[in-house]
Amino acid sequence: MPSVLVTGSNRGIGLGFVDQYASEGWRVHACCRAPDAADELKSLTGEIEVHALDVTDVTAIKALAAEIDTPLDVAIANAGVMGDAANDFGSIDFDAWDEAFAVNVRAVVAMAEAFAPHLEKRLESSRRSLQPWCRSRTHRAVMCVTGPQRRR
Repeated sequence: MPSVLVTGSNRGIGLGFVDQYASEGWRVHACCRAPDAADELKSLTGEIEVHALDVTDVTAIKALAAEIDTPLDVAIANAGVMGDAANDFGSIDFDAWDEAFAVNVRAVVAMAEAFAPHLEKRLESSRRSLQPWCRSRTHRAVMCVTGPQRRR
């Protein structure tokens, strides 16, 4: 059974990814900050395992990577924040910038580092090495990154 990991899976695009992959018979590792509040995610059917994960917590990312001991075909770093669009020069909210960088950049790199071995496990039979940022068109295992989504 193919498997996928999706961050930011409790709403929007991430929820759509989980629903689509699960309905196609994939095993899905769905990650979000507050699984207890993710009613729509929990209502989906299929081989879905929901994990609590704050992507800004690198220790938590590493712990989840250690907990998931199976190969992955796809890892989708979907969690993202848009930040405040009204950041005019002279009134920039640098705390919002820090949060956006932590979620949209640092977390993606931490996810790639932590889960590249899971993706490479799937490639071992072909004796190829995976660089998560490139070669994704030529390998069955892929690290995907989606853009930030506006908070509601």
